[in-house]
Amino acid sequence: MLYCVNNNDNKAHRMRYAVDDGTLCNAISNDVCIKGVCTPVGCDLQLNSTARLDRCCVCGGDGSSCTFTRTTFNAQGKMYGIVDLIVLPEGACSVTITERSVTKNALAIANVARTYQFNYRGNIEEGKHVLNGQPISYKKTRGYNIYKTMDSIKIDGPLKESIKVQLYYVEHNPGVVVSYSKPKSHSKSFPRLYHGVPYSALKPVSTGYLPPMIYKWMDVVEKECSNKCGTGGERIINNKCKSVWTKEVVNSTLCRSLPRPAPRKFKCPRKECPPRWVAGAWTLCSKKCGTGKQKRKLYCKQKTALGFDKHIQKELCLKLKKPVRSRNCNNQPCKAKWRASKWSSCSVTCGKGYKRRRVDCMQKVNRRWTVVPETVCSHSHKPQSTRTCRTRKKCPKTKKYQWVASAWGECSKSCGYGGLQRKILRCARYDRKTNSLTPKPNKNCQHIPKPKMILTRKCAQQKECSKWTVSSWTRCSQSCGMYGVQTRAVKCVVNEHWQVNPLRCRQSQKPQTKQRCNTFVCPTATLKSSCTDVMEWCYVAVARNMCKSPLIKKRCCKSCSTREQ
Repeated sequence: MLYCVNNNDNKAHRMRYAVDDGTLCNAISNDVCIKGVCTPVGCDLQLNSTARLDRCCVCGGDGSSCTFTRTTFNAQGKMYGIVDLIVLPEGACSVTITERSVTKNALAIANVARTYQFNYRGNIEEGKHVLNGQPISYKKTRGYNIYKTMDSIKIDGPLKESIKVQLYYVEHNPGVVVSYSKPKSHSKSFPRLYHGVPYSALKPVSTGYLPPMIYKWMDVVEKECSNKCGTGGERIINNKCKSVWTKEVVNSTLCRSLPRPAPRKFKCPRKECPPRWVAGAWTLCSKKCGTGKQKRKLYCKQKTALGFDKHIQKELCLKLKKPVRSRNCNNQPCKAKWRASKWSSCSVTCGKGYKRRRVDCMQKVNRRWTVVPETVCSHSHKPQSTRTCRTRKKCPKTKKYQWVASAWGECSKSCGYGGLQRKILRCARYDRKTNSLTPKPNKNCQHIPKPKMILTRKCAQQKECSKWTVSSWTRCSQSCGMYGVQTRAVKCVVNEHWQVNPLRCRQSQKPQTKQRCNTFVCPTATLKSSCTDVMEWCYVAVARNMCKSPLIKKRCCKSCSTREQ
């Protein structure tokens, strides 16, 4: 009978008399329900059969088709956590994993990819379990200390994939015994499938009926671990209806008679992440224009198993590629603007005159304000360079002559620093009718004291000077003869040592880079009469130091011998 119990009033309601024939009785055997009765099914998939798998997972076999392996592992952990012991191969049978004595440790298993795990934290209750469609028997034997157990895991097999045997380490490991069997190299892997039907060592028995199709809910990984280190995230295992024989996913209605397990969430392994560089925030740009600099600090950090970042020694990150610590910013050129000097004193000592000042268009280039052509600046915003002025002192009516200062003259240097500008005091005659000044010889003003005013000042910044500089001449390539050559380096520099593009210096004034030397005739008394030059280009061979070649030395005997002297 199938009953449904109401959670509110605990009343039972009969739903059906029996489940459909062929429904699995449980998830750990092949037994099926027939007319409401759980009927045993042997490994030959025959009803009421007593055929069983031997230790080699061969149905009805004698256990001689495989090899048996038994190993003890005494691996110790450094702290609480998982310790890997061995990887069991796919197809292994009769797997038994047992602790040698009671401990606080716990046995665990996982597939190689860690998409699923069993007893990862040692909190699984003993009993029969199913892991990814693989039946598992888990047993805990308790000792005098209720907190210590001797764990054992049994898997009949064959294993559907390679699995890791692990130990959840808490205290000293007295030893874990792992035993299993695997097929001999000359035997075929098992079980083999042909069109979904497994091979069997037994001769088929004709019953006249097709074996029942068996379906059940099997584990499927829905979500992998989101993080490879740190907190690890979580992994979600869901279920899908699959054929027991072919493991193919089928319509979920074929498993409707079986209770569908709820999706299970597992916390992924926690472990420390490798060290890494972490960059801080960028500082403000050092300049608003004209290419400034930004900097940031670098920290060597490591994420712990709890998901927190901790500062560690920088030496642990030295082998890692460092992020950039500084970068350029605000690369756009600064806007050129007008800069005006102070107004000069009034050009006259009495009456109406003029004041002047220098107005230059300047732009910041390489951290310096430099004079640039006026076309770069806006002419509509150019400040005045001249304005009228009137002194408080009125000119006497009888005073026809007076000293008048000229405008500032040209700078004494066309570039660089240290140049001077000068004003010149000149005698002029004042005309009341036209209110103007007319230049006169200075002797007409000899009786008038000259006004006290600044007549010399430093020039405003000029463009940087560029000039040619030369190095010393190299040693002459020959000690005598007509083909000696010596060279020197010629550079165009600014501020005495900064090398710039040669086009910034006057090409007409560029010094020579090469000259002939030691052109006097070499003594020929020691030369043999047969030592002559066969080729016309022997002077080139001498200049390029090619006389070391025996062939060249023979064809240019005279030139090469002359150089050796």
